Parts: sequence; structure tokens; C-alpha cells
Amino acid sequence: STLGAGFNVLCTVLGTGLLQLPYGVRQSGWLGVPLLALMGLMACYTASVLGDLLFLVQERRTAREEALLSAPAPAAPLAPVTYGDIGMATFGRAGRLFVNVQMHVTLLMVATIYHLL
Repeated sequence: STLGAGFNVLCTVLGTGLLQLPYGVRQSGWLGVPLLALMGLMACYTASVLGDLLFLVQERRTAREEALLSAPAPAAPLAPVTYGDIGMATFGRAGRLFVNVQMHVTLLMVATIYHLL
């Protein structure tokens, strides 16, 4: 099933990362522990900013559609906001293209690495 496959991939990714932590800390010494905490804080901040951007882009799309229709927003939910939509809202068509290419390259490279492991 899709849920089972997703759970399997999640466990593989998390398990691989957890198995590498002791080696990474050993190689980096005591400096690695605060760096690891700093990277965790940076990841949390990035997730927070992305969440805020998703809401802003959704509000912008809703306002634009209301202005075009000159009527209240339809009851049907709008299509979900993607990373490409965020790139479009910030840098225009070039931003959407750049983000979409980067997302596909990242997915391809991650799949290649996990296939090799």
C-alpha cells in the first residue's frame, strides 16, 4: 500500500541518519555537538518560514481569485500550494522553474544515493 511504502521510506531515511550520528560526532569531536544543535535550530526556523510562506501565498491566491470573480470565494478548496508556487510568488516564472528543477534534481539524487546504500 502507499502508506506502507511511505512508512518504509521514512524508516529507511531516519534509520540511516541515526546510524551515522555516532560516527559524525566522533569525527567532529566536541565541536560537532553544538553544530548539530545549530543545524537543528536552522531546520526548525526554515520549516517555520516555509509554513508562513505557504499561508501567505494561499491568501494571495484567494485574494486574486476574489478580485477576478468579484464575488466571495467558492466553497471548494483551492489547489494546494507547492514549493513552485512559493518560487513564483517571490521571483516570478524564473523562481518557479528554478525551484521545480532543484526539487526534481534533489529527489533524483536522494533516490540514487539510497539505491547505492
